[in-house]
Amino acid sequence: MVLVDSSVWTDYLSPRASQVAAKLETLIRPNNEIIITGIIFQEILQGIRNIRSYRLTQQLLQRLPFVIPSVNTHLKAAEIFRELSSKGKIPSTVDALIAALAIENKIPLFTLDADFCLIQQYSALKLF
Repeated sequence: MVLVDSSVWTDYLSPRASQVAAKLETLIRPNNEIIITGIIFQEILQGIRNIRSYRLTQQLLQRLPFVIPSVNTHLKAAEIFRELSSKGKIPSTVDALIAALAIENKIPLFTLDADFCLIQQYSALKLF
């Protein structure tokens, strides 16, 4: 299983073909190997302007397995944030939470966001 970040979904949902979109397609078909979480679901949907595309994407994404953060996930996210902040690197709260979810569930994160490379340097985050 792979947790797929909104940056990858944005690339995948764009009208142009890309290697990232092709890679995500191989994870989806034939046997879905991806999971999603609420904040990524929200980030994807809030960026869609066309109501028809919004509804279709919502229906498709809701079929995916969701991983839900626990209190421990939020504690881990706070630790990630504090660790990076102590080094003068300030991650976003959302990125720290997504990283904590991936770490806690022992799944790699598929992302195009360079901020996660920084998080990886100071945590147990594995990137896909």
